[in-house]
Amino acid sequence: MPTVTIRPALPSDLPDLSALVATALPELKLVNTTPWSRRLGSGEHWDSNLLLVAVDQQGSLLGTCWADSAIYRDYGCPVPWWCLNVIAVSPVTRGQGLGSRLVDEVIERAQAVGVSSLYGLCVPDVVGFYARQGLSVTAPGARLTSDVAPTDAPDQPLELTAPEDHCWFVTDVGTTPLPRLYLTS
Repeated sequence: MPTVTIRPALPSDLPDLSALVATALPELKLVNTTPWSRRLGSGEHWDSNLLLVAVDQQGSLLGTCWADSAIYRDYGCPVPWWCLNVIAVSPVTRGQGLGSRLVDEVIERAQAVGVSSLYGLCVPDVVGFYARQGLSVTAPGARLTSDVAPTDAPDQPLELTAPEDHCWFVTDVGTTPLPRLYLTS
């Protein structure tokens, strides 16, 4: 594989990034219809976006990943968890470790800003990839739970169920005793 630099995405990266994600992950219709400019961010705080690109020496886009604090944004749980929403790698670099490097970079940046858990959804076809990264992976349709309650239901723990054709993946990345996410069947 050529020399690769992983860095925060710039506005000038967005056309190629959008095309890569639309081609690599066409099933992510919601992701592919929202402007990528809303996802720009270097992950400088646990409640901010992290949008990374992997580029070669000529600046050509080889891969991308996007993580954010979706549980905070969507459910009002003020906890330092990041959702790894997208990992997309160019077909010419698949199988060469770039996806693993992107996951490692997300984990490193998550640790630097105090994120305690990293989670996301995947299709069963890529469960092996996430398992090889050391993440715990569920069967399709399983639940992701925490003892932290969402603001709209303060007497109930947060519980999210994966669609029947998706699996959760999760890992603890922090070292502080913060609320964690755990998988249930």
